[in-house]
Amino acid sequence: MGKPYINNAVIGNGSMLGCVSETGELIRLYWPEIDFPQHIEKLLTGFFDRNVPNSTVWFSEGDYEYSQAYIEGTNILKTVARIKSLSLEVVQTDFCVPCDDVLVRRYSIKNIGRNGIHLGVGVASRVTSHTLDMGCTLFDFGLDALVHYRHDNYWAIVSDAGVKEFQIGNDPFRAVWEGRLDGTDSIGMSPDGALLWDLGYVEPGCERNITLYMIFSRNMNSLKELTRKIKSVGYTSLFNTTKEYWTDYLSKCRVLKTGNGTVDRIYLRSLLLFRLMTDRNTGAILASPEIDENFTRCGRYAYCWVRDGAFITSALNEAGLCSLSEKFYEWSVRVQDKEGFWHQRYHINGNVAPSWGLQIDETGSILFGMWNHFLHVKNVSFLEKVWPAVLKACEFLENFIDGDTGLPLPSFDIWEERMGEHTYSTAAVIAGFRAAANIAETLGVSKKQLINGEVLLII
Repeated sequence: MGKPYINNAVIGNGSMLGCVSETGELIRLYWPEIDFPQHIEKLLTGFFDRNVPNSTVWFSEGDYEYSQAYIEGTNILKTVARIKSLSLEVVQTDFCVPCDDVLVRRYSIKNIGRNGIHLGVGVASRVTSHTLDMGCTLFDFGLDALVHYRHDNYWAIVSDAGVKEFQIGNDPFRAVWEGRLDGTDSIGMSPDGALLWDLGYVEPGCERNITLYMIFSRNMNSLKELTRKIKSVGYTSLFNTTKEYWTDYLSKCRVLKTGNGTVDRIYLRSLLLFRLMTDRNTGAILASPEIDENFTRCGRYAYCWVRDGAFITSALNEAGLCSLSEKFYEWSVRVQDKEGFWHQRYHINGNVAPSWGLQIDETGSILFGMWNHFLHVKNVSFLEKVWPAVLKACEFLENFIDGDTGLPLPSFDIWEERMGEHTYSTAAVIAGFRAAANIAETLGVSKKQLINGEVLLII
């Protein structure tokens, strides 16, 4: 079964990015960068009556009444499902902790029926794996946790409730559906496993809560340390810390009051989304968390285009988020090709991503973006940091001029559809040259210095 193509919502913290379907399924989870690697193949939560055989229903795969929304002013997501067959209303709350590599998933389960229920909860998980990088799973009795691991990626599923049963491999999804796990082997070379909890008898109108923590680390020992820390801190503190983080983030942004409530809400949601799309470790900006693994509907957009970044940073600056813009340009300088140009697109870590070929407007646009950023921050030290990259880019652009037409040589157009000498590409190069000239003038670089540097800016 293929993965869903469209994400309905995203959660994250700048190092972790989770993609959630409209029914609350966590369909993709990236860490330690927001584009790689992707860890989840399938993750389902089931609810059942322990007194009724084969009564399990999956939270995200039923024909239920669903509603989904962010808590206002945050990236904390709530998905509500009314499960008629069990007479349950389940609220799933998802968020990533700001300063730790932890995704929190809280279930509040209310009995809305007329009869009591002996409530069982199960989670089955399968990690993305392949034969050259085998995914393995174990149950850690000390942590009371299911741990997936491969190479230098370790992540645990742990709860604030004691685990009743566990299972490694042997079709754990079916085992959860049947409401009974075997728990025979506590470790195995299997990419999947399951946990089961007994939440006891729930009277009509009463509620039970269970919190799952998905905790990531680079090795087993640090995973254990972080897991113990998170369990000791607890859900309430983590929720409040996360909510306060997003409140503080928005407080530093420019306030926009248009008089149109819908427009103002879209503006705030855009600011919150921008933060999730900016990698806190590198500064790169993800175009979109959209992924189609088999390329059946699109060519993917989970990359960083520096041209897009130049325009996104203009929006960030207008919103008062200049520090995010600055970090992006620091990243841009680091990833510039030694020949002076910028490639079509990049992975978040700065490596060149799959591409069709050179788009010369990328190089022109990033120079334009650097100058535009300076006009907001008025910080000459920023120009001093980027100047070597600017000079190198101008040298490349000057050598990329068609001697017959005086235009930039053929490259791919902005839509990556055809090679040629395009109007937009030409305009971007001109804007880049003009921006570089402005930077040189601001820095007091003389014409003689430019010529000695083997670059003569065309204004």
